[in-house]
Amino acid sequence: MGATRSNPLFENRGAIRYLVVAMANTNTFSADEWNLRRQLQRDTEAWLRTVRDGDFWRRLPNEANPQFFTVAMRASRAVQATLRRAIGAYYFESVDAYRDWRTAFAVLVYSVSHVFSGCPRTEYAYDIHCTRTIRRATSGTDAVVALGLASIEKRLMEAGELGMAAHYAPHRCQHVLHLVRTKYAKTLLAMLRADEILITATIQLVAMAAELRDKPIRRDADLKDVAADYVRSMHRQLRKFRLGIDLSSLAPELLTETVNAVTAAIARLPEPALALAPEEPRDLAA
Repeated sequence: MGATRSNPLFENRGAIRYLVVAMANTNTFSADEWNLRRQLQRDTEAWLRTVRDGDFWRRLPNEANPQFFTVAMRASRAVQATLRRAIGAYYFESVDAYRDWRTAFAVLVYSVSHVFSGCPRTEYAYDIHCTRTIRRATSGTDAVVALGLASIEKRLMEAGELGMAAHYAPHRCQHVLHLVRTKYAKTLLAMLRADEILITATIQLVAMAAELRDKPIRRDADLKDVAADYVRSMHRQLRKFRLGIDLSSLAPELLTETVNAVTAAIARLPEPALALAPEEPRDLAA
């Protein structure tokens, strides 16, 4: 037992845990995916180390601070916006994707849906069990849906798919929204659920960054643990986002957007109040 404890490998439990999980999944990953995961692990560790050791990040509120919600919510909105921008490019890469117009309608509406804005101030993402969620996410999107349909219609007509293009005529925007809100609501809710999982991993990363900074003992193994949890959660969800879409290559952008959003949010926080110097005692005799 003594020899085992003196082995330096066993002193870095975070690295071992990451390697064990990674080795268990290696057979199912391509070389590109494996390299992507390792790079994301390194990038996440690097940011966590910067937060732990950098002066600027002393202003990052921890979860007990009421300002944490403001900072974390900005990260949530950044993740949601990035996912909405990316989904169309990934799903509609091939014209054949438009043949399943039921799913295509849901993807289109999701891509233009409102990001969750943080109301109530106890949630970071839409509650998919709330009956008002779909209406809140899609209200007022008629004009944007019509623009999306027009773009799709043009692409299909240029590809010679005139019959398929008829399903995407811009004047059908109200009908498309009605279908997605009723018949195809399950597909839209599945994508909003994927949002929620990715946002949860993001918020946990931000919270743990502050926690690691505040720990009295700073160990790189802790950084590796937190980074490994984030990488695993993000990669697993992005790899099977929904509808057979693999968004795993989006992971580095999501991390970058998260860091940028948190940085911007911290910069907008009010400066901590300076402690007032105690008044000089007055000479009562004077």
